[in-house]
Amino acid sequence: MRYAEETDDPLLIAAATWSLGHAMLTDDMPTAALDLAMIGAEKLESSLPDGSPEHFSLYGGLLLVATLGALRTGDPWRARELLRGPANKAAGRVDENHNYHNTLFFGPTNVGIHRVRIEYECGEISEALRLADNVDITQTPSLERKTSLLYKVAQCYESRSNDAAVFVHLKMAEQLCPEDFQLRQDVRIMVRTLLRRAKPSYASEVRLFASRIGLVT
Repeated sequence: MRYAEETDDPLLIAAATWSLGHAMLTDDMPTAALDLAMIGAEKLESSLPDGSPEHFSLYGGLLLVATLGALRTGDPWRARELLRGPANKAAGRVDENHNYHNTLFFGPTNVGIHRVRIEYECGEISEALRLADNVDITQTPSLERKTSLLYKVAQCYESRSNDAAVFVHLKMAEQLCPEDFQLRQDVRIMVRTLLRRAKPSYASEVRLFASRIGLVT
Protein backbone atom coordinates (compact mmCIF):
# COMPACT_ATOMS: atom_id res chain seq x y z
CA MET A 1 0.00 0.00 0.00
CA ARG A 2 2.84 2.36 0.84
CA TYR A 3 4.58 1.75 -2.51
CA ALA A 4 1.29 2.25 -4.38
CA GLU A 5 0.71 5.59 -2.67
CA GLU A 6 4.17 6.74 -3.69
CA THR A 7 3.20 6.33 -7.37
CA ASP A 8 0.11 8.59 -7.06
CA ASP A 9 -1.57 6.20 -9.52
CA PRO A 10 -5.22 5.84 -8.41
CA LEU A 11 -5.54 2.41 -10.02
CA LEU A 12 -2.48 1.03 -8.28
CA ILE A 13 -3.70 2.51 -5.01
CA ALA A 14 -7.11 0.88 -5.54
CA ALA A 15 -5.48 -2.49 -6.24
CA ALA A 16 -3.35 -2.21 -3.11
CA THR A 17 -6.42 -1.21 -1.11
CA TRP A 18 -8.20 -4.34 -2.37
CA SER A 19 -5.27 -6.51 -1.22
CA LEU A 20 -5.08 -4.78 2.16
CA GLY A 21 -8.83 -5.16 2.63
CA HIS A 22 -8.62 -8.91 2.07
CA ALA A 23 -5.70 -9.11 4.50
CA MET A 24 -7.87 -7.38 7.10
CA LEU A 25 -10.72 -9.83 6.48
CA THR A 26 -8.34 -12.74 6.88
CA ASP A 27 -7.03 -11.23 10.13
CA ASP A 28 -10.59 -10.87 11.52
CA MET A 29 -10.76 -7.09 11.08
CA PRO A 30 -14.06 -6.77 9.17
CA THR A 31 -14.91 -3.25 10.31
CA ALA A 32 -11.53 -1.95 9.19
CA ALA A 33 -11.87 -3.82 5.88
CA LEU A 34 -15.33 -2.37 5.28
CA ASP A 35 -14.24 1.20 6.02
CA LEU A 36 -11.06 0.89 3.96
CA ALA A 37 -12.83 -0.61 0.94
CA MET A 38 -15.60 2.00 0.95
CA ILE A 39 -13.08 4.85 1.15
CA GLY A 40 -11.12 3.29 -1.69
CA ALA A 41 -14.24 2.91 -3.83
CA GLU A 42 -15.31 6.50 -3.15
CA LYS A 43 -11.93 7.77 -4.32
CA LEU A 44 -12.50 6.09 -7.69
CA GLU A 45 -16.08 7.32 -8.17
CA SER A 46 -15.09 10.68 -9.65
CA SER A 47 -13.18 8.97 -12.47
CA LEU A 48 -15.94 6.50 -13.38
CA PRO A 49 -17.87 8.66 -15.89
CA ASP A 50 -14.86 8.55 -18.24
CA GLY A 51 -13.39 5.42 -16.72
CA SER A 52 -11.99 2.37 -18.47
CA PRO A 53 -13.03 -1.24 -17.74
CA GLU A 54 -10.01 -1.33 -15.42
CA HIS A 55 -11.51 1.50 -13.35
CA PHE A 56 -14.84 -0.28 -13.06
CA SER A 57 -13.19 -3.61 -12.26
CA LEU A 58 -11.16 -2.20 -9.39
CA TYR A 59 -14.10 -0.15 -8.15
CA GLY A 60 -16.30 -3.26 -8.18
CA GLY A 61 -13.63 -5.37 -6.53
CA LEU A 62 -13.47 -2.92 -3.64
CA LEU A 63 -17.24 -3.10 -3.28
CA LEU A 64 -17.03 -6.90 -3.02
CA VAL A 65 -14.54 -6.52 -0.17
CA ALA A 66 -16.97 -4.11 1.46
CA THR A 67 -19.84 -6.60 1.16
CA LEU A 68 -17.86 -9.22 3.05
CA GLY A 69 -16.92 -6.68 5.69
CA ALA A 70 -20.56 -5.64 6.06
CA LEU A 71 -21.68 -9.27 6.35
CA ARG A 72 -19.14 -10.04 9.05
CA THR A 73 -20.05 -6.94 11.04
CA GLY A 74 -23.68 -8.08 11.16
CA ASP A 75 -25.08 -5.85 8.43
CA PRO A 76 -26.16 -8.19 5.62
CA TRP A 77 -28.66 -5.67 4.23
CA ARG A 78 -25.85 -3.25 3.48
CA ALA A 79 -24.02 -6.08 1.73
CA ARG A 80 -27.12 -6.85 -0.34
CA GLU A 81 -27.59 -3.21 -1.30
CA LEU A 82 -23.98 -2.90 -2.45
CA LEU A 83 -24.27 -6.03 -4.58
CA ARG A 84 -27.64 -5.21 -6.11
CA GLY A 85 -26.77 -1.56 -6.75
CA PRO A 86 -23.30 -0.18 -7.49
CA ALA A 87 -21.49 -3.52 -7.77
CA ASN A 88 -24.05 -4.85 -10.24
CA LYS A 89 -23.86 -1.66 -12.34
CA ALA A 90 -20.06 -1.75 -12.38
CA ALA A 91 -20.10 -5.41 -13.41
CA GLY A 92 -21.97 -4.45 -16.56
CA ARG A 93 -19.05 -2.24 -17.65
CA VAL A 94 -16.28 -4.83 -17.59
CA ASP A 95 -15.08 -7.86 -19.49
CA GLU A 96 -14.74 -10.51 -16.82
CA ASN A 97 -12.02 -12.30 -18.78
CA HIS A 98 -9.54 -9.72 -17.48
CA ASN A 99 -7.99 -10.10 -14.04
CA TYR A 100 -6.81 -6.56 -13.38
CA HIS A 101 -4.00 -6.46 -10.80
CA ASN A 102 -4.92 -9.96 -9.55
CA THR A 103 -8.28 -8.86 -8.15
CA LEU A 104 -10.06 -12.10 -9.11
CA PHE A 105 -11.96 -11.36 -12.33
CA PHE A 106 -14.60 -8.90 -11.19
CA GLY A 107 -17.75 -9.12 -13.29
CA PRO A 108 -21.37 -10.34 -13.29
CA THR A 109 -20.38 -13.89 -12.36
CA ASN A 110 -18.33 -12.82 -9.36
CA VAL A 111 -21.12 -10.51 -8.17
CA GLY A 112 -23.57 -13.40 -8.50
CA ILE A 113 -21.32 -15.70 -6.48
CA HIS A 114 -21.09 -13.13 -3.71
CA ARG A 115 -24.88 -12.78 -3.66
CA VAL A 116 -25.19 -16.55 -3.16
CA ARG A 117 -22.64 -16.44 -0.37
CA ILE A 118 -24.42 -13.61 1.46
CA GLU A 119 -27.74 -15.48 1.45
CA TYR A 120 -26.11 -18.74 2.56
CA GLU A 121 -24.33 -17.05 5.44
CA CYS A 122 -27.63 -15.45 6.48
CA GLY A 123 -29.39 -18.82 6.48
CA GLU A 124 -31.57 -17.90 3.48
CA ILE A 125 -30.98 -21.22 1.73
CA SER A 126 -33.90 -21.04 -0.71
CA GLU A 127 -32.79 -17.61 -1.89
CA ALA A 128 -29.17 -18.74 -2.15
CA LEU A 129 -30.16 -21.67 -4.36
CA ARG A 130 -32.44 -19.49 -6.47
CA LEU A 131 -29.62 -17.03 -7.09
CA ALA A 132 -27.16 -19.85 -7.80
CA ASP A 133 -29.42 -21.09 -10.60
CA ASN A 134 -28.76 -17.81 -12.43
CA VAL A 135 -24.96 -17.92 -12.17
CA ASP A 136 -23.19 -19.39 -15.20
CA ILE A 137 -19.72 -20.31 -14.00
CA THR A 138 -18.54 -20.97 -17.56
CA GLN A 139 -18.47 -17.18 -18.00
CA THR A 140 -15.50 -16.75 -15.65
CA PRO A 141 -12.00 -18.04 -16.36
CA SER A 142 -11.28 -18.23 -12.63
CA LEU A 143 -11.06 -21.80 -11.38
CA GLU A 144 -11.27 -20.58 -7.80
CA ARG A 145 -14.51 -18.68 -8.50
CA LYS A 146 -16.07 -21.70 -10.24
CA THR A 147 -15.31 -24.11 -7.43
CA SER A 148 -16.26 -21.55 -4.80
CA LEU A 149 -19.83 -21.49 -6.12
CA LEU A 150 -20.03 -25.27 -6.40
CA TYR A 151 -18.92 -25.70 -2.79
CA LYS A 152 -21.38 -23.08 -1.59
CA VAL A 153 -24.26 -24.77 -3.42
CA ALA A 154 -23.16 -28.12 -1.98
CA GLN A 155 -23.26 -26.58 1.50
CA CYS A 156 -26.75 -25.27 0.82
CA TYR A 157 -27.97 -28.73 -0.08
CA GLU A 158 -26.10 -30.26 2.85
CA SER A 159 -28.04 -27.98 5.21
CA ARG A 160 -31.21 -29.51 3.75
CA SER A 161 -29.86 -33.09 3.97
CA ASN A 162 -30.15 -33.40 0.18
CA ASP A 163 -27.13 -35.66 -0.10
CA ALA A 164 -27.65 -36.58 -3.74
CA ALA A 165 -27.44 -32.90 -4.73
CA VAL A 166 -24.38 -32.43 -2.52
CA PHE A 167 -22.71 -35.35 -4.28
CA VAL A 168 -23.49 -33.97 -7.74
CA HIS A 169 -21.89 -30.60 -6.98
CA LEU A 170 -18.86 -32.10 -5.27
CA LYS A 171 -18.24 -34.33 -8.29
CA MET A 172 -18.44 -31.28 -10.56
CA ALA A 173 -15.90 -29.47 -8.36
CA GLU A 174 -13.60 -32.48 -8.28
CA GLN A 175 -13.57 -32.62 -12.07
CA LEU A 176 -12.45 -28.99 -12.15
CA CYS A 177 -9.93 -29.10 -9.30
CA PRO A 178 -9.09 -32.53 -7.86
CA GLU A 179 -6.29 -31.02 -5.76
CA ASP A 180 -8.85 -29.36 -3.51
CA PHE A 181 -10.08 -32.76 -2.37
CA GLN A 182 -6.62 -33.63 -1.12
CA LEU A 183 -6.02 -30.36 0.71
CA ARG A 184 -9.26 -28.66 1.78
CA GLN A 185 -10.57 -30.02 5.05
CA ASP A 186 -14.03 -28.44 4.68
CA VAL A 187 -14.51 -30.29 1.40
CA ARG A 188 -13.27 -33.59 2.82
CA ILE A 189 -15.64 -33.20 5.77
CA MET A 190 -18.57 -32.96 3.35
CA VAL A 191 -17.46 -36.20 1.70
CA ARG A 192 -17.20 -37.91 5.12
CA THR A 193 -20.76 -36.80 5.84
CA LEU A 194 -21.87 -38.34 2.56
CA LEU A 195 -20.20 -41.61 3.50
CA ARG A 196 -22.33 -41.77 6.62
CA ARG A 197 -25.63 -40.68 5.12
CA ALA A 198 -25.70 -41.76 1.46
CA LYS A 199 -28.70 -43.87 0.50
CA PRO A 200 -28.06 -47.41 -0.76
CA SER A 201 -28.91 -46.42 -4.35
CA TYR A 202 -25.71 -44.37 -4.68
CA ALA A 203 -23.67 -45.28 -1.57
CA SER A 204 -21.28 -47.39 -3.65
CA GLU A 205 -20.54 -44.37 -5.86
CA VAL A 206 -19.81 -42.27 -2.80
CA ARG A 207 -17.40 -44.92 -1.51
CA LEU A 208 -15.57 -44.99 -4.85
CA PHE A 209 -15.37 -41.21 -4.79
CA ALA A 210 -14.05 -41.21 -1.21
CA SER A 211 -11.51 -43.84 -2.17
CA ARG A 212 -10.32 -41.77 -5.13
CA ILE A 213 -9.58 -38.80 -2.86
CA GLY A 214 -7.90 -40.96 -0.22
CA LEU A 215 -10.55 -40.90 2.52
CA VAL A 216 -11.10 -44.66 2.55
CA THR A 217 -9.09 -47.64 1.35
